[in-house]
Amino acid sequence: MLRYGNTGDADQAAAPAHLLHPWTSPPRAGHDDLNPALDFRHIAYDAPAHLAELPAAAKQAVQQLTTDAEPNRGPWTASVTAPKEPQSIGTATQWAVTVHNPKGNGLAQETGPRRSNSRPPIPNLVSRALSPPPRESHT
Repeated sequence: MLRYGNTGDADQAAAPAHLLHPWTSPPRAGHDDLNPALDFRHIAYDAPAHLAELPAAAKQAVQQLTTDAEPNRGPWTASVTAPKEPQSIGTATQWAVTVHNPKGNGLAQETGPRRSNSRPPIPNLVSRALSPPPRESHT
């Protein structure tokens, strides 16, 4: 999804938007969530109808993004390896975190010193993905 964060191509931008909307506003079983009389706060996203309306290049981008994401679909397994040496407050020690997809392929691994009284850093991928691209200066 981060691949298209700075795209200027409308079809590439439409693909992640189309894939994210059903996750954030799917129709609920037994409810009239697709009723066109509902306002934007209450209507669900009709993924099949909207996909049918996308231009061919956007549909192809949706398919490519779906195909690219498939190998990393969960459930994932994670493991944390604690340091072998005793831990003391304020002293850095080596920890390892590994994440694997269902096929056993590694998705991420982080090793490094961590102070025993501090939390590990969390990558700020979400805020980077949601940040607008830098503005161009026309001087």
